Amino acid sequence: MMRMKLALRVFATLLLVVAGPGLADTPADFALRLQVLPVPNASVQNLELPAAVLASSVSPKLADLRLFDANGRLLPVALVEADGAVRQNALRPMPVLGAVDALRRTGVSLRLGADGSVQVVPANGDFDTAGSVLLAILLDARQLSGTATSLLIDAEVPASQPITFTVEASSDLMTWRWLGQSTAFEPGASPIAVQVPLRASDVRGAWLRVTWSAIPRLLAPVTVRDAMLTTRRPSADVLVEANLAGASGGAAWQFSLPFTTAVRSIGLMTTQAEVIVPYRLLGRAAPEQAWTLLGTAVARQPGAGEVSRIVLHRTDLKEFRVESERTGVAFTAAPRLQLGLAPHMLVFAAAGPAPYTLAVGRAGDSAAFLPPGVLHAEQGLTYASVDVPSDWRLSVASDDERAALRRRALLWAALAAGTATLGFIAWSLWRRSAQA
Repeated sequence: MMRMKLALRVFATLLLVVAGPGLADTPADFALRLQVLPVPNASVQNLELPAAVLASSVSPKLADLRLFDANGRLLPVALVEADGAVRQNALRPMPVLGAVDALRRTGVSLRLGADGSVQVVPANGDFDTAGSVLLAILLDARQLSGTATSLLIDAEVPASQPITFTVEASSDLMTWRWLGQSTAFEPGASPIAVQVPLRASDVRGAWLRVTWSAIPRLLAPVTVRDAMLTTRRPSADVLVEANLAGASGGAAWQFSLPFTTAVRSIGLMTTQAEVIVPYRLLGRAAPEQAWTLLGTAVARQPGAGEVSRIVLHRTDLKEFRVESERTGVAFTAAPRLQLGLAPHMLVFAAAGPAPYTLAVGRAGDSAAFLPPGVLHAEQGLTYASVDVPSDWRLSVASDDERAALRRRALLWAALAAGTATLGFIAWSLWRRSAQA
């Protein structure tokens, strides 16, 4: 029994050594602490997270974000991604004419007529206008930008018959991708508004086709009079600039970001006399992976217009590499980074005495957010303000790949040696107790 108790104590001691001290929810335990000034007499408020907060989080999905009142108590908070602007786009329906089963055949395409109608053309190119019926409508969304979220259709449908509307998209009027579907039912004969939720999709350069069907067959023709497409523009990136610390001259630089917030774009600016330097950006999710080309752009001096940033379509990238293009023009010093971060909004209940403290920057935290729907703003859009010190700067360490690999090897060697030492201590204690 004594031996078991001693072994348990040794095991508990080892756990404490490996796990480190416990984490307490106090502002002093976080790397960055900012003062928040709430709006008086507003119970639920919004707070746009500044770049300093987004670039200081070291736990995935901002899980280390906390908001304290003046007494150090945690306030209820919810985290939401900032939405972009919503726009309603009126589109003119163009009738699609063809044989009854024309759209079910393979190899057919659509041909635009001079009168605004659209004809279904078989694979052999022959089109017979005799016996043509209305099969669908075509909507021109090629000049729109943003993500399509829903389509509102003003239609006349047969009374007391469920009609299923299907929305598809195409860039060549031949190959179509499914976007959404909705079933409408109208007991009377009056027009009906059909809301079709769409799978999030960029509609730039796309045609939309709306078809309809019923089981077993349509009891009367369907007529679509108007269509309204709802699109949402992507929210603007939160921009933060950073220097490559420790970087020396050369044609390539490798770096990893010291935070976990999703990066949506990366751009470069020259820091010396270079006016324009073409470059390419590569990335990878782990050191053992090969580099993947993310895009090419041109770096210019600060203040020489908007920075050309490369959009990242992956959120799992951990390491990046910048290389000068082989054009004879290269960086003579490490470039300056401009990072575009995904914007986020904090919704909180102003339930304690002000001022509040927004704290972030503690590794290993788990999220302490309420579901977004729990907190509702009772007095419209009320925004609290946050005070970011003017001297806050972001610095990104830069080093060559060989030095990074050497550091990793030394770290693993130190961890292995520490584990072996702890194991030897535990074995020695156990052996000593066994001999007692």
